[in-house]
Parts: sequence; structure tokens; C-alpha cells
Amino acid sequence: MRDWIAPLVLAKGRALIEDHRRREHCLAIVTSTNAFITRPIADLMGIAHLLATQPEFDGQHYTGKYLGEPCSGIGKVHWVREWAARTGMSLADSWFYSDSYQDLPLLSLVDHPVAVDPDDALREHARLQKWPILSLR
Repeated sequence: MRDWIAPLVLAKGRALIEDHRRREHCLAIVTSTNAFITRPIADLMGIAHLLATQPEFDGQHYTGKYLGEPCSGIGKVHWVREWAARTGMSLADSWFYSDSYQDLPLLSLVDHPVAVDPDDALREHARLQKWPILSLR
């Protein structure tokens, strides 16, 4: 984590997170990447809420199966809605940042979708929808 991941965290990304933190927004990471990989990243960024794909672990090994629906594509919408209902969190005036067209279901759900260093398909969709497009690089 210290040697490979932390150096990849971009200053503009940290500044964006801090801006939301200053505005007292609830911060969450919603990712298709497995939770055991992304939890240390969320901790590094000081983000308590992590919605991530949960691989099944039998106590000794990962089985290759998932606990519930993977947190990917429309699965992200499922997990965000479930989390919001469980915590009493409102999605009103919410933001979601993504670089992938695969996240279009969740980007379309929130009031403030933002394409960040997007793939070509998301860039074109964001342009047509007049969504903000930004680069953290």
C-alpha cells in the first residue's frame, strides 16, 4: 500500500475529496474492485463508507463466488440504494465521479454526475448530457 498505491494518489484527487469534506458531504467509495483491495485505499483517504464487491471467503480461501450482487454497473445502483435506505442517507443533491461508461447507471441516478478522465464512451455521453468533465492528472 505504502510503496505502490499511496504514490498514485493525485493531489487534485485529494483536493476534490477535501472540498467535499469541507462542505460536510458524506463521502463514500463505490467500486467494483474487491473490498479487501479497496478498504486500505478508503482508509488512506479517510473515507469510512465503502461499497465494494465482496468476495466469498470460507475462512481459509476465497471461493471465487461473491456475497450478493457484485458492485458493478447496475449493481452499484443496487448497493447505493440499499446503503442509503439502511443508513437513512438521502441521495438528493448527491455527486458521483467516474471514469467509465460502465458506471452510467449510477451516474444517471445522481444529481451531480461528473466524468473524470473518462473513457471515450463516457466522454461522449457526458458531452451530450452536458455533464462536467474533469481531469485529475
